[in-house]
Amino acid sequence: MAYAPAKGKTLLIPSGTEQDPHKRHLFVILTNRCALDSHLLVSLSRVKEGVHFDDACLFEVGEHPFVREQSFAAYRLARIVRAATLIGSVDGDYFTSKEDMSAALVERMCAGIERSEFIAPKFVAYYRRNAAL
Repeated sequence: MAYAPAKGKTLLIPSGTEQDPHKRHLFVILTNRCALDSHLLVSLSRVKEGVHFDDACLFEVGEHPFVREQSFAAYRLARIVRAATLIGSVDGDYFTSKEDMSAALVERMCAGIERSEFIAPKFVAYYRRNAAL
């Protein structure tokens, strides 16, 4: 059965570098499919000692099965992705579907869009246009 992207679904998406080619980040789909057949995704990243991070939305260990260290919503890495790309990438085993994010955590992430100093204005505008879908 084909993958069905929707608000609250999570995906491990490759984000590796030459030094760490197998690295992946957990991305959360924060909108349902829009008229342009796309979704807004935001990733989680772990908090690192001594490194500045976006504190608009923090996650504690265990709030989601993938969160094993204190983490934050990395709004600066937000992206808009076509549904067909998400479906093809999951069905082709390039992206890995993980446990859904709870509705409460999704809403917390969505609220952080309005507070983050790091998210690009185009993503805030996209979210505002599509949040009610």
